[in-house]
Amino acid sequence: MSWAIWITGLPGSGKTTVARGVARALGDRAVRVSVLALAAVARALISHFGEVQLLCPPDVCTTREREERWLNPGSEVATGPDLVVDYEVSLRPDLAIDTHAHGAWIVVDDVLRLAQRLQQVAAADSGTKERSHASA
Repeated sequence: MSWAIWITGLPGSGKTTVARGVARALGDRAVRVSVLALAAVARALISHFGEVQLLCPPDVCTTREREERWLNPGSEVATGPDLVVDYEVSLRPDLAIDTHAHGAWIVVDDVLRLAQRLQQVAAADSGTKERSHASA
């Protein structure tokens, strides 16, 4: 039973913070978690896939990115440019959240609800496949 959540957003919108919070919370619930950086590969390989679009004003994202880099030079923040010119907002995310309007734990809770739905669908599909193989 596998499923994945792809978290997208501008640099500084909170992707790493949300991913770490969700991974920690799922781990606390005894759910095996891996944080992947290759969402396109994951989407192609995993049938139960949810996309989370983090929305945040670009000026707030830029401030967050700069603060993270300057205050935590050893952090895992990407070393890419501060400005993303061709960023495209997802047209049909499963969940869209404004990280400027909501605190990190509210966002994490919303993503956890999506994770629970994906886990339930994956478990139901797995059970259906097992029953069909047993009757064959």
